[in-house]
Amino acid sequence: MTRYTTKNPAETKKLASKILAVLPKGSIICLYGQLGAGKTTFTKGLAEVLELREEAIKSPTFSYIREYHHNDGGVSFHCDLYRLEKHTDAAHEMISELHTRDPHYIIIEWAEHLGPNKPKIRTDIHLKRKNGTHEITVTHIK
Repeated sequence: MTRYTTKNPAETKKLASKILAVLPKGSIICLYGQLGAGKTTFTKGLAEVLELREEAIKSPTFSYIREYHHNDGGVSFHCDLYRLEKHTDAAHEMISELHTRDPHYIIIEWAEHLGPNKPKIRTDIHLKRKNGTHEITVTHIK
């Protein structure tokens, strides 16, 4: 487990980019944190590594999933499980289906809504606002 503190959205995005740059393709990134904790800001930081414009990264709260196509023909998925809190089986099925498409990355906001169905191999990232900063904890689960 590694802990970081960022002081502003730009630092949070830069940290996200550094973390993703060392993860192998096919990684599942689970984001945890209350509303406003910085989950979508963190995901926007992944845009550089995903070779996307930051503006392309938007929260998929109302659509559940956003699909991002890469220049090399690959795809990554950005999921938001906020509205699936009581449907952990449905959320698990959705993530399992995405994984069969051989994605570069699957990024899951509100991953706690997967309940006991979290992927066995994943990177957990907990974000917390504290005194105007973001505390970010990264744990690789293997």
